[in-house]
Amino acid sequence: MTASLLAEGLVRLFATAVLIVVVARVAERAGPFVASTILTLPLFAGPSYFFLMFEVSAQFLATSVLYAFAGTGPVLAFTAGVVNVIHRFGLLAGLATGAVLWLLAAFPLQWMVLDLPLALGWCAAGVALVFAFRRPVDVHAKPMAGRSGWRPLVLRSLVAGVAVAAVSIMATFLGPEVTGIVVSFPLTLSVSTWLVYKQYGPHFAAAMLTATQRTLPSYAVFCLGLHLLTPQIGASLGFMCALAASAVSAGLLAWFGLHVARTRNQQPTQTQVE
Repeated sequence: MTASLLAEGLVRLFATAVLIVVVARVAERAGPFVASTILTLPLFAGPSYFFLMFEVSAQFLATSVLYAFAGTGPVLAFTAGVVNVIHRFGLLAGLATGAVLWLLAAFPLQWMVLDLPLALGWCAAGVALVFAFRRPVDVHAKPMAGRSGWRPLVLRSLVAGVAVAAVSIMATFLGPEVTGIVVSFPLTLSVSTWLVYKQYGPHFAAAMLTATQRTLPSYAVFCLGLHLLTPQIGASLGFMCALAASAVSAGLLAWFGLHVARTRNQQPTQTQVE
């Protein structure tokens, strides 16, 4: 059991580190919107439920992932808090505000007997909060700073990997409701924001979080698909189908973001020709 947990932790550590490096490099080249399509893939929830589905019943898995789906609302609350605070008060204040809002939105879930309509309502409440506190941010602008060095990028990514591995392993020992809530905590998003803030500043970090609000459906698709499919076709096949659906939705969002970015880049040229 100890060897299995160690192997699981190492996989999650290095997978998270690679994810953070990829997000940073994509953000440099394609802007925050496309980077956010990678960031909102279920790269924390996915491995957590992949390892978990071999140890728990299908009912446990379906129940837990429904709570993770409802956790989309608190994640949106987190992003709204960070985006509105990070410009004026800095990174720590922004992350702290986001964490408090996430906690206020997620904590009541542990006492709820969730069904799908209630989970959808919880997600809708997060969307309403984002709209209420939205800021004008360019989610397609590339960072003004130059290309980051590999050493600080890799070191920060490894720190992020350690944090994600520790939290995800702890979730294994919790009940289905609390596991779903813990899995939905935006830990990968927090460490990505920290890295981007250090490298490119508050405006770019806020842009990436704002883009995340628009690309989070790929995560929600995974959770909803796994919840609905597991009782029907089993955990393994349900997991693969839910992951494929999430990847397709993320790909479509990335294509849309690249299309918008290309259109924006072509506009000055057309103006000059005219």
